[in-house]
Amino acid sequence: MYQKTWSGDWHARVLERAQRLGFATVTQYAAARVGVSLVDLAEELASANEDVAGVQVMWILVEEAIRTNTVPRVLRDLFVRELRQALPQGWKFPLDDASRCDVAGAVAGWKVELKEHLDDKATSMAGRELLNAELPDGWLPAGPDDPVIVSFVERCRGRAPS
Repeated sequence: MYQKTWSGDWHARVLERAQRLGFATVTQYAAARVGVSLVDLAEELASANEDVAGVQVMWILVEEAIRTNTVPRVLRDLFVRELRQALPQGWKFPLDDASRCDVAGAVAGWKVELKEHLDDKATSMAGRELLNAELPDGWLPAGPDDPVIVSFVERCRGRAPS
């Protein structure tokens, strides 16, 4: 599978698959699938050869965001996908140990992949605050414009939330 996934012009292959589904960009495709994990997006875009990886989708989304000056939005979108995957049943305050671990893992994975767009110290602090957030039971962000997500990502970027 690895060889098929990374062979040839994988970037063009992923974009062509999104276009075949009627979307001009991978960003437009992902926007129509709010909250769906990167792995699931990759599976939807893959052929029977399983030749698309979630990280490829993420890299293209970030490239498109840089090109269109929408990096904050893609950061929020990608975190929503991570968080929804980590907590499929939603938030339960206070988080139990397993859920805390899942949320911490979502923050850490997101931080590692997108570190060049985040402030390391601010992200660590915002992550700790998120773990203790008193969010309503069952809460999950509906999308990248959720106020909790907007505030979290702005703090991670080293900016005061508006």
